[in-house]
Amino acid sequence: MIVAHGLGFSYGERSVFSDVSLALRPGELLALIGPNGAGKTTLIHVLSGLRRATSGAVWLQEESQRVDLASLDPASRARRLAVVEQAVVPAFDFTVAELVALGRFPHRHKSVDHDAVVKQSLSAVGVLALAERRFGQLSSGERQRVLLALALSQQPQVLLLDEPLAHLDPKHQVGLLSLIRRLSTEGLSILWSVHDLNMARQADRVALLAKGKLLACGPPSEVLTVKLLEQAYETPLSLVPTTDGSPPLIVFGHYV
Repeated sequence: MIVAHGLGFSYGERSVFSDVSLALRPGELLALIGPNGAGKTTLIHVLSGLRRATSGAVWLQEESQRVDLASLDPASRARRLAVVEQAVVPAFDFTVAELVALGRFPHRHKSVDHDAVVKQSLSAVGVLALAERRFGQLSSGERQRVLLALALSQQPQVLLLDEPLAHLDPKHQVGLLSLIRRLSTEGLSILWSVHDLNMARQADRVALLAKGKLLACGPPSEVLTVKLLEQAYETPLSLVPTTDGSPPLIVFGHYV
């Protein structure tokens, strides 16, 4: 479980966000939404320890022990949480297996079968058949799955995903979302930054970041409302009822 309390971040005198508090629970899929420039990527970087918060704190709750994220060295953080960034371009054209094996580096001193963990991670996301392919030869959808396998090979408790569905066609978006959903039900705590609000309906909870604040965090039915979304995105929208009991579809502009 990862907990953020009173987080703030600034670039010099420009505040990106302030007083952000949230908790990512074990086995939960939490969607992070908000307009461009709201600070979603920056918040993920702060939650992962890649950036230091200007104010507030982030800690990991491990059984009865609370661990301050700032007190951990990079290898210790990497054994607990993993990040999948947008548009990663490795410095070398690794094979898929070589790239995913980099996730074992934080565990390099353990006497375990690292190759088996890599193979298991590749299998989990359905790319074992691509193990000997060069990363640069893959499609966008394949690359996203491989980067997810790299994160899984770290064997983290928490997974932070920055726009993993960006630039994917609908088929690959649905496939990757189904995979993310399955990983959360298997026990991973996953925070997932997403622009498509209708995809966010599939999460357990939704966090809405806008105007430098966390405007809301709760079930999709409570956050994906006309009032909150129009406040955040500053554009009219409509909610279209569904027939399967799921939250209404979100359509920007006036629905006729």
